[in-house]
Amino acid sequence: HITFFRFKTWIADPVLLLETIERFAEYDLGVQTVAGMQLVEHDWYNRVSRQRIIRSIGLKGGGSV
Repeated sequence: HITFFRFKTWIADPVLLLETIERFAEYDLGVQTVAGMQLVEHDWYNRVSRQRIIRSIGLKGGGSV
């Protein structure tokens, strides 16, 4: 689990956000194995009962860099 973003307010244009994330799907994240990302809405304590997966994005390559 890696948190890249935390939003304090609602996302004004979620489609634009997802398009931007997808443009960086092959961005070099350094030494880390990453097969995919999820945009998730949840409470501060990350309780599964309050978690909603908005979108899952598979990453090409998915290996260590």
